Amino acid sequence: MIVHIFADTPHHYVSMASYFRSLKDVSEEQQFWALALPEQREIDGFNYYQDAKGLKRQLDKLPRSTKLIIHGNFDPKVWLMLLFHPLTSRASCVFWGADIYRYQLPKLTFKQRIIKCIHRFLCKRYESVVCLNKGDAALVEKYLKRRDALVIPYPLEQAYLDNLKNTDERKSTNVAKPLTFLVGNSAAQSNNHLEMFEQLKHLADENIKVVCTLNYAGKVDYIKQVVRAGNDIFGDKFTAYQDMLTKQQHAKLLSDVDICVFGHDRQQGLFVVYAMFALNKPVFMKSKVSSFSYLTDMGFKLTCSESLHSFSYESLRASLDNECRNSDILNNTLTEAALAPKWLQLLGH
Repeated sequence: MIVHIFADTPHHYVSMASYFRSLKDVSEEQQFWALALPEQREIDGFNYYQDAKGLKRQLDKLPRSTKLIIHGNFDPKVWLMLLFHPLTSRASCVFWGADIYRYQLPKLTFKQRIIKCIHRFLCKRYESVVCLNKGDAALVEKYLKRRDALVIPYPLEQAYLDNLKNTDERKSTNVAKPLTFLVGNSAAQSNNHLEMFEQLKHLADENIKVVCTLNYAGKVDYIKQVVRAGNDIFGDKFTAYQDMLTKQQHAKLLSDVDICVFGHDRQQGLFVVYAMFALNKPVFMKSKVSSFSYLTDMGFKLTCSESLHSFSYESLRASLDNECRNSDILNNTLTEAALAPKWLQLLGH
């Protein structure tokens, strides 16, 4: 039996469960567990746990031959529980980035150092460790002393990719259409929306539109701050989506976007990045982020968001018509089919 354990990320785990179920070479039973959100509607096909104690109770019922795949876990209480659980030696942990970026602070408190020590010992107990890019694998080695981390990205869901391409209508030659920027991928403060607004404010009087999806992962006060700043700088050219979108609505939004702008200082938002690659649309990202070097090494074309303020409106609009191979590279490296052999190998096939 294989048990996949996810955090409270239904926008991610539903599609990933569908992907793992679709892998035809997996003969073992697969179960999918997820951390329950308050007042969340339970989704068919998933078992939910409430906290570290609840997760332990469920793990204790499993046969000792069970293989665990832990997809991004950020709770030190869960780490402490797993440190002493017998099934941990048969577990593979997929690091998402945020679970190791916490150690990049200039100085850790005593409590943070204790947590890091627990995390390091736990990391050594895992059967294998997976990172989504080489930069994060280097951080796992640096902070958690695990030197054999595998690099296996999550794929872009094929059904979403098809829907995305079907809804895409190229309008770059239509100068009447506003040049549309998507800033960030969520309402999380790590998107540094205000910093990216500063990079774009020299375009405020041009024919542009600035869009933010502020519908999850953010705090109310920060969302209000972003909306206020967006309205102050860009006026009615700014739109903030604060209600959750369906996959079809999200695909339509991305198809309408011309340029994606990321200001985060750590890896995040790869789903949106991959979607932009699929559409051969420009992506701006900070050059110091681990995913920037990883993706450019793979051949993808990215531009430093730190330099966005130096681009004129004309040059940005012209960039929409530049030839780009991002879509071809994506199809060969980051789609469900391309990544299936690596995930199958991790699952033991």
